Amino acid sequence: MGRAKKQLQPKEPVAIRYKEGKNGVRSVYLDCYINGKRWYEFLSKEIGYIQPEIDHNARAHNAEVLQRANAIKMQRISDIYAGKDSAQKAAKNGKMLLQDWMDIYARQHKEAGRKDGRQIAYTKQILLAYAGANVKMQDIDKNFCMGYLNFIKHLQPNRLHRSVQDISGKSVRNGGTPYPQTAGEIERAQQRQIEEIQQKRVALDEEETRLAWRPETAAQWERTKKRLAEINSQQAEADRQARRLKNILLQQRANDARTATLSPATQHTYYRCFAGALNAAVRAEIILSNPFDKIASTEKIKVPESTREYLTIDEIKQLIATECKRENVKNAFLFSCFSGLRFSDMCAITWGQITQDGAQMRIQLQMQKTKDPLYLPISEQAQKYMPNRGIASANDAIFSMFSEVHSNAILADWAKAAGITKKVTFHVARHTFATMMLTLGADLYTTSKLLGHTKIETTQIYAKIVNKKKDEAVNLTNGIF
Repeated sequence: MGRAKKQLQPKEPVAIRYKEGKNGVRSVYLDCYINGKRWYEFLSKEIGYIQPEIDHNARAHNAEVLQRANAIKMQRISDIYAGKDSAQKAAKNGKMLLQDWMDIYARQHKEAGRKDGRQIAYTKQILLAYAGANVKMQDIDKNFCMGYLNFIKHLQPNRLHRSVQDISGKSVRNGGTPYPQTAGEIERAQQRQIEEIQQKRVALDEEETRLAWRPETAAQWERTKKRLAEINSQQAEADRQARRLKNILLQQRANDARTATLSPATQHTYYRCFAGALNAAVRAEIILSNPFDKIASTEKIKVPESTREYLTIDEIKQLIATECKRENVKNAFLFSCFSGLRFSDMCAITWGQITQDGAQMRIQLQMQKTKDPLYLPISEQAQKYMPNRGIASANDAIFSMFSEVHSNAILADWAKAAGITKKVTFHVARHTFATMMLTLGADLYTTSKLLGHTKIETTQIYAKIVNKKKDEAVNLTNGIF
């Protein structure tokens, strides 16, 4: 009987290698080979060096280094089998600094016309405060991201008060005007003011001494006395200024000690911004995967569910029956209630965007907020609140509007006159349209499209409101029988 052929084990594409250094110290690196291509990834700066095994501590240290090296090796093998070309590119591109990638990410968004440059700039500053300037893209793992989430959960607002620069180098805040940013800079500026006042006080004291001891004629003495009186007044004013600044400084320190953390919504913004940057890095083959994907949903920062103020059908009827001091504002608000358009879209729509599709009137527009196109049917109820076109041209606005602040002030007076205690603004009209559609039986998908939402999850907030109203309705009989 012939001897069985020995089965050859496939060679692993990644092997751990060592490079001899001084005094017996060895560095650790990975030798990666696939499809005829070889590359190396040095690990010792990340996991440590192999030391001469002169005692138990050195042996324990080396065992830990090898354990880390093996973990990275197995991850690289997994990455190679998942996407062979991407693994090689990521090993090369992963040496890019995180702060450099955030700059590239911001530039890409700016070139694409996105208006989130300020958020990206702030996120970059938070990352620098969290991890420093030398973090590489290949260093970002699950633990790094967990630490980032914990950092922004405990970050105080005054830690963000620093000069944030956009790609062009112009300050984003306050139209580019320089200002003291951090709490420390503000305190140092106030300390300098106090020191300047104290120096002025010393100079006044010295002048007072010189004048008091200088022999003079009677006429000169009268002038000296007048000057001494001025000095006394200036000294008293300097003392008052110094005391006031010191009190402000003490109050600020007390306030800083009580400063709250960032709001959950702001925390979520900075989490999503960094997660988005890492997703873009995956697409650019800078890294192989987004470590946030390995974090459980319960551990991520969630945006708090916002409240949506809206009007009931009865309240809309009350408003219709109540006179408003500005009829154009009343009509625009009611049109919004029956169309769901935002204030910015109401101001922008023109007569040329109105089309007639058989018996159905439609409006074609680009939403001002999202820049997405919207082809919206206009109900007969909404049409009642459109002004007569008259001789208006296609480029003329349909609704003549005041500023949003002025219009909302008019709405507040109108709602009060109608006996409505809710805070009524133009955006309440949009919420009213959404809840009214769902209450009257429109499905969630259709309502989402009418509102121009890009995600149906946004519309689901209104569905929860409607469901809550249903729960309240069926429970009205509780305790009666």
